[in-house]
Amino acid sequence: MSPQDYPDFTWVGTIQNAHGILGEVKVYPQTENLEHYLEMAELWIETQQGCVAHQLKRGRIHKNRWIFQFSTIVTRNQAEELKGCRVLVADELLPPLEEDEYFYHELIGCQVIEQGSGDSLGVLKSVIQTGANDVYVIEFQHKEVLLPASPNVVKHIDTEKKIIEIDPIPGIFE
Repeated sequence: MSPQDYPDFTWVGTIQNAHGILGEVKVYPQTENLEHYLEMAELWIETQQGCVAHQLKRGRIHKNRWIFQFSTIVTRNQAEELKGCRVLVADELLPPLEEDEYFYHELIGCQVIEQGSGDSLGVLKSVIQTGANDVYVIEFQHKEVLLPASPNVVKHIDTEKKIIEIDPIPGIFE
């Protein structure tokens, strides 16, 4: 399943593993605002059976990861079964964004066009987080092109029209 499968939910993290013996899970976040999600009453976990709400009993941050304990997951075995599952939150509970900030799921599927000419350069398939800046993975002529998401390259984003306008690095799309 993809984030687009749940139009009213946003993928905020992925369960990496069990943590301890009381059913806690270690979650790799897909956001920089870790503190906001610690106070949630419920988070949704996507399993092969679908997306299910779980009441958040307790949450904390440890080494830039979340450690969550849910009221319905009480053993290490239950927690281990969730390894690799996505954690989602209802969109109305997302923190407000600053101007020129976007959620990754808003960018996935956007048409990438060249500034000025309007030529299509492909579709944004995913975003890779790096230390310096994000990298956009663009499908271009059945290949993947890695594009730095820096202000000198990415000129304009319109999530309503699903368009990202760029000034491409010379030779990157050849």
